[in-house]
Amino acid sequence: MAIQDLKTTIEVSLNETNAIGANGTTVGADFDTAAYLTVTFALMCTAYTDGTHTLTLDESDDDVTYTAVPAAKLIGSLPAITSVTAALEVIDTVGVFSNMRYIRPSIVSTGVTTGATVQIVQLAGLERMPS
Repeated sequence: MAIQDLKTTIEVSLNETNAIGANGTTVGADFDTAAYLTVTFALMCTAYTDGTHTLTLDESDDDVTYTAVPAAKLIGSLPAITSVTAALEVIDTVGVFSNMRYIRPSIVSTGVTTGATVQIVQLAGLERMPS
């Protein structure tokens, strides 16, 4: 039974969409978490041919110098799109407990000859109230 409203407590936005046709790293948009208490990223695929496409997350205090988010700060594991997950149309998510202001998602693609169209969606919630 749903007795609380989720719609007004989260903001859902497309961070990155890219047709990936080669091995490499596709860097998403920096996300400023200052206005939110929670953030989750979803990885999904609309067109898959081959390769493994793995979500990575970096964090920063200054939006200039980024380092990988340590596994201890993740809620779940970093998702990857493979032939299995693409066939099942899986949308996988990972949450982040970060004490740094900025989070930047990226997609690392390996084993690609023709690739996939991959999207990163960010869900930010529990907006901070002005003080």
